[in-house]
Amino acid sequence: MKSRKSRNLILDFCLILRQYRKGFHKKYVEMNLKINKLEQTMKLKDHKKNVLVVDDDSTMLRTLRLWLSDKYTIYMANSGERALKMLETYDVDLVLLDYEMPEQDGPEVLRQIRNNPDTKEMPVMFLTAKNDKESEDAVRDLHPVNYLTKTMPPDELMKSIDAFFVA
Repeated sequence: MKSRKSRNLILDFCLILRQYRKGFHKKYVEMNLKINKLEQTMKLKDHKKNVLVVDDDSTMLRTLRLWLSDKYTIYMANSGERALKMLETYDVDLVLLDYEMPEQDGPEVLRQIRNNPDTKEMPVMFLTAKNDKESEDAVRDLHPVNYLTKTMPPDELMKSIDAFFVA
């Protein structure tokens, strides 16, 4: 019985060698490469973007998590210092940053983000209650990707964030 199995294994091996010589191996490798590329593409489509929400108001943090968590993976920080530490640890695709916070305000946090070589290109949107032109002008040189107000309707806020990821 064992000799019969051994004989079949040898015959299978010989068949594989013949197919390899005829170029079947190339087609197999090419097919595997295409399958791997397709799997990676599918994983990327299923991958949620990571958004760090920075706000000292815990109610605002919970609200934004509620609004955004269906489409995005949400990280939350209740201070600028905590946000900067989280940026060292987590791979973040966008930061939603409050303008007015105790200890370190939003503009100071964004300055530190821009001064760090690892995060200087990090996209940051201000999400703030400050809707005056002077506040917006004060941070223009720090290159936030957008300046949104907390008073905007939730669907408009979502559209602005979605538009950033689509662009």
